Amino acid sequence: MFKEKNVSGKELQSLLALLRAPGLGPRTLGKLLQTVSTSSAVFELPAQILYEIGLKSKTLRYIQDPNWSLVENDLRWFEKERNYLIPFASPFYLNLLKQIYDPPLALYLQGDPEVLSTIQLGVVGSRNPNQMADDWLEILRKSCPRSA
Repeated sequence: MFKEKNVSGKELQSLLALLRAPGLGPRTLGKLLQTVSTSSAVFELPAQILYEIGLKSKTLRYIQDPNWSLVENDLRWFEKERNYLIPFASPFYLNLLKQIYDPPLALYLQGDPEVLSTIQLGVVGSRNPNQMADDWLEILRKSCPRSA
């Protein structure tokens, strides 16, 4: 879980910026962090090294010029009580989720982090569902017990 106070503001800001990088997945991020020891150092790498690591052009452009205003929004969200960031490398990251083809680099959790260790049901779908999807999700929600 990521709420540690020993992480510097610059490192957290850099990590949040990397999470916004288009086309950056766990494997490529792993290569980047093998090249440098900190998230903030990624933004200091020369373009040639980023290219050699295998970054796509859109990712490379973003690393060279991140959208810091969006990162500031993320920081404000993160500072609120009961908001957590769970990076891919965290022991709290869901093991089954790590096994999908293109897992997210981090999970943003709002609420009780203990829920992650309980039996869960996940639904994968569109971020913009149509009415039929909404209706089926409501049926599914009503048919599931509140606790096992």
